[in-house]
Amino acid sequence: MFEGGVRPLVPTGGTAGALGVPGGELAPGPVTFPEDVAGLLASLGAGRALAGVVEGLLARLLVTAQDADDECSTADRDAVPPLFTNESGTESTLVAASEQRRTMGVEEAGDSGLLGLGASGLGELAAACHRLAAWAAWGEALAAACLTGCPELSSHPGQWGPHGEVSPVVGYEERRFNATCLLSTRLGISRTRAGQMVDHGQALMSMGFGPTEVMERCGVLDSAKASLVTRRLEDVPVPVALAVQDKVLPQAPRRSVSQVGRDIERALMEIDPDGHAERSQNNTERRCVSRPRPAGEGLCQVRLLLPTMDALLLDATLDAIAASARACGEKRSLG
Repeated sequence: MFEGGVRPLVPTGGTAGALGVPGGELAPGPVTFPEDVAGLLASLGAGRALAGVVEGLLARLLVTAQDADDECSTADRDAVPPLFTNESGTESTLVAASEQRRTMGVEEAGDSGLLGLGASGLGELAAACHRLAAWAAWGEALAAACLTGCPELSSHPGQWGPHGEVSPVVGYEERRFNATCLLSTRLGISRTRAGQMVDHGQALMSMGFGPTEVMERCGVLDSAKASLVTRRLEDVPVPVALAVQDKVLPQAPRRSVSQVGRDIERALMEIDPDGHAERSQNNTERRCVSRPRPAGEGLCQVRLLLPTMDALLLDATLDAIAASARACGEKRSLG
């Protein structure tokens, strides 16, 4: 992304400190109009234009790999083997191209001029990258959802329509399973995570989640919050889902994921109190305990999804155990 064709801070024949177009020269020195740059970053939605501006700014932090500090000798650099030395394919090609440059250390960043943006400008730069990440997750989810419509993922031609089109209903579970397997292998993620990606993409492409889709596409709502909304509202009627989104989404960008979850629960109770019992029953049926997963040498983590009262009882029991251990001299346990 940063090798060639970057959007520089100075267009050819332009003014120092101004954002330009690909093909110009990246000017050294500080950014001379930090307020303008911060305003531009804040005003752009996720997409090509914002990516170009971000690319031009972050390119200031990249230097050629040969321009290492004097402390690092040529022999030391030669002793460091490149990544993917025995691999071939797209990944190794991308890594090999990226290895031609390195990112400056924090102590060197002052020479890049990027610190001239100040706290406000750098905060907007981080926010812009956050919007781009949300936009990328939106595209990833839509591509995953579309993957379930590919006829080659079905092994039963009889389930296709007379003109070769894929039936939206017959054979869907098979295509979804094959899609999750393909995504799991290609992206290096679990099938469960791939399935969540597919479900999120299909929700975004449905009528009931238009507001969430718009906010994630422009980067205002990050993928964690957008996925939470579609997951919590996937089984409720469309009018209820839309009403809840109208109530929750305006404040969602500046609230944490946990806070958005609580906002959704309160909105559901206000908008559709009659459906509370059914929703609670459906959610309770999803209770589960994960298998131990490594969490560092000598440690594992286990995830519990429990009914509310069971979770509160477990928490109270653990609090009592912690208090007892604290009384016996255990320093790590909370009283």
